Amino acid sequence: MKNAKIFFLIQIIFLILNADYAYAGVSSLKLQPKSVNMGIVTADDYQAGYQEKIQANLLTIRDNSNDWKVLVRTNDSSMGVVGSYAKPVSDMEWRAQGTYATQTAYIGIANYDIEVARAPKNNNDRSIFIDYRVLLYWAKDVPGNYHITLLYTLTTQ
Repeated sequence: MKNAKIFFLIQIIFLILNADYAYAGVSSLKLQPKSVNMGIVTADDYQAGYQEKIQANLLTIRDNSNDWKVLVRTNDSSMGVVGSYAKPVSDMEWRAQGTYATQTAYIGIANYDIEVARAPKNNNDRSIFIDYRVLLYWAKDVPGNYHITLLYTLTTQ
């Protein structure tokens, strides 16, 4: 009887260890919403020099195996072309908000990875808000529809 209890206890410990091992490799990055519309630019936006959207995206990150970081970049060469004018990607600025945000001041998007946030491994979700603003210039900008694709990457530190 004593051997049966020990065998049963060993089986339970084995099941717990297997369940923990199966859960150990969970990594995820969620972006909500998938697309952001900055809206129609007004004269007040031009007067301010930019159009801004606060908390435009929410990044939810989980990695319980590794310390992690999130990077952002674009592969676009411009935000679009209207006539002969190409709106530079650097006119699209972003910043991160949250406990683990590392880029908390506005910076232009680039064609190389820039760190958004970093944190130690943990079983809990980590939330990072992303703000965007588009720089506007009366003398330079041409009215039109512009767009840019941003790529967020979750990687280990």
